[in-house]
Amino acid sequence: SSLLLGKITIATGIYSRSQQCQTIRKVDQIFIHPNWTAHVNGFRNDIAILHLTESLDFSTNLLIARTCLPAQSNSTNDITKYPPSNSSLVVIGWNFRTTLNSTARDILQQATLISIHHNHSSCAASINHIETQFCAGRYEDCKGTCVGDSGGPILRWIGDRWEQVGIVSYGLDNCESANHQMIFTRITAYYDWIERVMNQWNSTAITTAATATATAITTINRPLSVYRCSKNNTLCGCGFNNVALTTTRIVGGEEAIPYSWSMIVSLRYDCLNNGNFTTHCCGGTILNNYYILTAAHCVDKINLSSVLSQNITIAAGIHNLTEINQTIRRVDQIFIHSDYTGLTDMFKDDIAILHLSEPLDLDTNSRISRTCRPSRVYTQEDIRQYPSNGSKLAVIGWGLLNRPFNIKPQLLQQLNIYAIHHIHPTCAQYIGYVDVQFCAGVYDDTKGPCNGDSGGPVMQWLDDHWEQVGIASYVVRGCASYGYPSVYTRLASFHDWIEWIINPSNYTTTTTTIAYRPPNVYSCNNRNTSCGCSKVNVAFSSLRIIGGGEAVPYSWSMIVSLRYDCLNNGNFTTHCCGGTILNNYYILTAAHCVDKINLSSVLSQNITIAAGIHNLTEINQTIRRVDQIFIHSEYAGQQDLFKNDIAILHLSEPLDLDTNPFITQTCRPLRMNSSENIMAYPSNGSRLAVVGWGAANRPANIIPQLLQQLYIRTIHHNDSTCARSIGHVTVQFCGGVYDGGKGICYGDSGGPIFEWLGDRWEQVGISSY
Repeated sequence: SSLLLGKITIATGIYSRSQQCQTIRKVDQIFIHPNWTAHVNGFRNDIAILHLTESLDFSTNLLIARTCLPAQSNSTNDITKYPPSNSSLVVIGWNFRTTLNSTARDILQQATLISIHHNHSSCAASINHIETQFCAGRYEDCKGTCVGDSGGPILRWIGDRWEQVGIVSYGLDNCESANHQMIFTRITAYYDWIERVMNQWNSTAITTAATATATAITTINRPLSVYRCSKNNTLCGCGFNNVALTTTRIVGGEEAIPYSWSMIVSLRYDCLNNGNFTTHCCGGTILNNYYILTAAHCVDKINLSSVLSQNITIAAGIHNLTEINQTIRRVDQIFIHSDYTGLTDMFKDDIAILHLSEPLDLDTNSRISRTCRPSRVYTQEDIRQYPSNGSKLAVIGWGLLNRPFNIKPQLLQQLNIYAIHHIHPTCAQYIGYVDVQFCAGVYDDTKGPCNGDSGGPVMQWLDDHWEQVGIASYVVRGCASYGYPSVYTRLASFHDWIEWIINPSNYTTTTTTIAYRPPNVYSCNNRNTSCGCSKVNVAFSSLRIIGGGEAVPYSWSMIVSLRYDCLNNGNFTTHCCGGTILNNYYILTAAHCVDKINLSSVLSQNITIAAGIHNLTEINQTIRRVDQIFIHSEYAGQQDLFKNDIAILHLSEPLDLDTNPFITQTCRPLRMNSSENIMAYPSNGSRLAVVGWGAANRPANIIPQLLQQLYIRTIHHNDSTCARSIGHVTVQFCGGVYDGGKGICYGDSGGPIFEWLGDRWEQVGISSY
């Protein structure tokens, strides 16, 4: 409000708020700490400095005096110990109240409080950040501070004068509470910031139209934070110029310092389908001379058009999208994460890497630089905490500047945002997968990334360089809507995946652009488990079972091929169904695979299984004859939607699980005590693997010779795609994918459905119908 901003004043040299002789000054500038986070993050950095239109006269007015501030501390440890625990402190203000509803005082009040250690039970549960805050209060009565003392001082006597050690920030309880405590901003933590503001360091700040005029309108001018990069000590994360950030918005625009984000690139192709192949479509960052990091949703449709695929480029070393001196490179290969799900599943694993046809010259071109990535994080718990809740981040891009008119800025934009914990209500209802995504934003208006920022970086400052912690993925409700966070791909989750791609030994040259999805490797714990692990680790891409997705040879050693004359053509070596090894003598399969066999004595003598194979026709196969078939007594067949579609086969001779490394037992789920638990396993949306030698092409019914595999997901039985087809939810579940013709086919019947349990594969189902 311009009316309000023009009428902010301070009154000093007073004892009574109503007294006549007051020294009044108007405020014309407000410096709020750039990391101020408001109540949503525990009032961290709750400090501001006001500039007056006229100076105070300390030399002649004996009723006013400067406050004394603590000396500069040399370490974080020193900062957190000042003021010392159990120090006697004095808090002062006019708004002392015994209850929240009582009237503020006219006469200045004071009270003695005791500083409380941050580990004390009365403080630890509520203090947000011990480096910048401390607790104080009284235990034996209800003396304390209430609303209206906010911003006032808390002082400590140091022998010959009073020193201000804190600023009243917020209370932990109502005034009338017997153990009412307060949280204070710890002034010693802000020595450098106060010095910068008072020494007119803000003269370099961006000048707004209001401050540039001679009007009396006050502006809130937050000084720039300059991040001085150590280019001599790091190979990544530093731009040509130092970054300088204020807290203005990306939607509405704060221009970055030109060439301060030298690791960012503009990804260009005909994403608007208007024939313009120089359109800025997404952001990205430079991994090395040949590789660019971006979001999968920026490039997942590109490989559908050969004309388009020849015209994908990146522009590096730019601040203005239209500037002349751009470094342009053509993209000749695209790596999309194998588990990327797209819009159908909240953009899980929204990450891609682009390979360039010619290298960038990072060594000689000072306006381009590498992005820094997080180091390997070894536990999921640590991954979920990086970036940490409330940490300050920077999002960068050429996104939409103004929603109503869809104006894209030509100049690179930037914004300070904050990481939001996944259990916070503004995040929890919108984020899909906390292991690979995080929320970030600001709470006080509609700041955030927008269309055109997709694929661009989210950065965190690490004292001497910037580290990329995320990739802009999606906004919850349109472009930067109030109260809705933006969701970012959590880069710490993808360390190994990125390494697998940018390692030159794994790169094969191609002449045309292709979308290639490298595998996720599942490292099995062979030493500590007797089932669910093969000699070779499973590695997955997203190629389809219908249309082909070859498994790594001998990575599913628990699977077998069930063979007999199922086509009635006299060939008893025909692959008819899949199955899995329960132990040396028993094979698990589907009842419908064998329910007709016992009708023919000739047929029943020629049922075999082949184990330890990848290719159906390979020479070294372990063949065993089936001499007994156990079909579930309540198997219903097609007339009742294949209820209890399960069977066990007994072998005439045992398999040698102890000495043959190419065969292994399947792992089964533990016994469950209730129908509810059974129906919830596998859980809705969990990722599963289906394996088999199914038909590769439905119209031609071509059976592949090589073992196939596919990722699918469980679908809840109440989901419309499942409810109309499933017959018996207590003994059946649905699985599939939504984005194409992927799924199991004829020949996969009886084969296994697996779920990864962190160190082994567990069979949760049998392919039925």
